[in-house]
Amino acid sequence: MRWLTSILMIIAGCAAGSLATAQTKPTSSDVVITNVYDAFGSEGKGLKHDFGFSSIVQYKGKTILFDAGTDAKVFESNLKSLKIDLTKIEIAIVSHGHYDHIGGFDYLLSVNPKVKIYLPNDFFSLGAPTKFPFREAEPGAAKTLPKDQQYFRGERIIEGMVTVPTGRFWKSNVEYLTEAKEVLTGVTLIPTISRLMGTFIKYPPFEENSQFIGMPELSV
Repeated sequence: MRWLTSILMIIAGCAAGSLATAQTKPTSSDVVITNVYDAFGSEGKGLKHDFGFSSIVQYKGKTILFDAGTDAKVFESNLKSLKIDLTKIEIAIVSHGHYDHIGGFDYLLSVNPKVKIYLPNDFFSLGAPTKFPFREAEPGAAKTLPKDQQYFRGERIIEGMVTVPTGRFWKSNVEYLTEAKEVLTGVTLIPTISRLMGTFIKYPPFEENSQFIGMPELSV
């Protein structure tokens, strides 16, 4: 079963609104969360509902982007309607590697290519550099195969080889988190890992783990 790696953000207190909620100017001690991308709540003037999620967090004079929705064009349009300037944000955070949380980062990187981005240490979805375990179920079996059927024709040591990240975050100012870290004063990011994804309609097998049937997603 594939595991889901995600990031949880911990801040001291919050005030959240729907997609349509007008921004409130925070004082230095306030936390204000403005939904930029959502499929819920009333739809305010100039804002568009869509499947996905993104929010802007304002905390002690700092501005943080948390996720970026699905469609970069919708993300850009909603930001402009809310008069939010992504060149002014301090950091950006990716909660996890699902498409409906990262699509708008294409727009962010077009206007603020040097912004610091924190990501889960997820190789499969986000391209985190990883020592890939090329382990054999039967050690030595690969050497019995013709060279064309072996990794790199059997001419390289591949155990522990570090993968090179590619994709949208390839040349960005990113940090893949493997442990909790205070990224701004009073703002701590906590990486989490869960093998319990989705609602367990298909897995694990009902007869073996019936207690999991219908269980909601347990990851962030």
